[in-house]
This record gives sequence, structure tokens and C-alpha cells, in this order.
Amino acid sequence: MGTEVSPTRLLPSPTRLLPSPTRLLLTPPLSGALNMALDEVLLAGLGQPVIRVYEWQPHTITLGYGQRSTDLDEQACRRWGLDVTRRLTGGRAVLHGDELTYSVIAPPEALGGVRNISESYNRLCACLIAALGRAGISVAMSERHGGSSGHDPACFASAAGGDLCVDGRKLMGSAQCHKLGGVLQHGSLPRTVHDQQIAECLQRPPGATIGWTCLRELGVDLTPESFAEHLAAGFEPLLGPIEPVAQPTKDEWREAEALAESKYATEAWVRRI
Repeated sequence: MGTEVSPTRLLPSPTRLLPSPTRLLLTPPLSGALNMALDEVLLAGLGQPVIRVYEWQPHTITLGYGQRSTDLDEQACRRWGLDVTRRLTGGRAVLHGDELTYSVIAPPEALGGVRNISESYNRLCACLIAALGRAGISVAMSERHGGSSGHDPACFASAAGGDLCVDGRKLMGSAQCHKLGGVLQHGSLPRTVHDQQIAECLQRPPGATIGWTCLRELGVDLTPESFAEHLAAGFEPLLGPIEPVAQPTKDEWREAEALAESKYATEAWVRRI
């Protein structure tokens, strides 16, 4: 996932009194369509901020909201057994394989009332930096840079402005949107990266380089449970008290399953561009 913003402020605003504490959700591995549908359901029904940690089964490529579907090699995706869907957020394609994924969903008021994507992105990424620091990972936010050598559809091909990097190599990419009255940001923290799948399934330009790293290369072992714990601590200064880990409600699961079938799993959505 990716976005281009300038890291103008990395410190979150002081804790504010919110109507309700922040929900902390840890969901089992889900299909790409169901994961994206659940994020949208939580955004549409937003009553209090939500932090969610999730995984993918089967492994999935997500296209950015405005990305062209021809960036994918569909035959290669089928050969590797990969699911394909499209995100509600922008950016380039992401292969969600052996990774930990997070989403943060909040009303603008929980982020200090900011309605500028760059500013809200920076505030949320400041919390991610703190959370990863608790896990022993020192990351820095990449600066916005100039033009590229050509169109590369892979999100993790290089660090764009606002990505979290270790020694200049991208570790975590995120994307954000302001829709349905709330803010949704989600992103990927790979345990490992399957370079061959990325090379075959995405139409990368000749001579494209690898500019990413992963938890295995850094010697870091994170479980979904420990990642959720670090996220809760990292986001508490911004979002206030965090509830114990829970699951979505039965109604949220039911709505997400219906939305996955009617939208995120359809050809019309995946190939809308």
C-alpha cells in the first residue's frame, strides 16, 4: 500500500476525551474480499475508533482504488493461487502473503479534527513508528521524492513519501481514504516477501529493482497478538483508552459477508478500471 505525503509532523496530538474507548479487533485469516469488506463495514458503521489486525487466506493481491487492472498478470495470479480484489484506498498493488496487516478507522475528531490526508496520515504513522519501536524495530518515514523511471505497479517496489523504512528500504506501506464520514488507513507489515510472485503477477518494468525488507530479514518475530498489543500502546496517546482484544459483532460479520459477495469479489469491482 502506498501514498505520497511529506512527513511534516510525526508527533501525535495530545490525548483527547472521546465518547467511547477504541476497539481493538483481532480477526482470523480471511479472503481478500472479506477483509476489504470488513474494513468498509467498520468505516460505514463507525461509532468509535477501531484498530484491527488481520491476515489473508488465500494470499491476495489488492489493487489501489484508482489503479488499472491491466497492471496484473491474471494467468500468473491463477497459477500461484492468489486471490485478487481492489481496495477502497489508493496506491499501488500489494501482495498480501506472509504478513501482518493493520487497519485504523476513526472519525476525524479522534485525529484532532484534521481533514487533510497528509496531516492525518502523519499523525497515524507517528503511532505506527512508536508501535514498531516497542517491537524493537527502528523505522523512519521516507521523504517525498521526485519523478520515477517509469510506471511500476508494485507498492513495495520502492519507498514513496510517507512509507516506513529501515535503512532506506521499505518495511511498511500504508494507504488512507476519507469516506463515509470517517478515516480509514490500512497497511502491510510483511514477515517475508515472495519476490518471484511479485515479479510474475505484476507487470513491472524491465530492470525494476527490489527496495523492500521484511521482518525475517530484520530478525524480528511478531505474532498477530503481539502486534495488536504494540499497536494498542502506540495508538493510545492519540486515540485514548483501548478496549481489550475482541471480534467484530455478529451484525458486522453478516454485513461484511454480504458486501464481500456483492462488491469486493465481483469482476465489476476488481476490473472497474
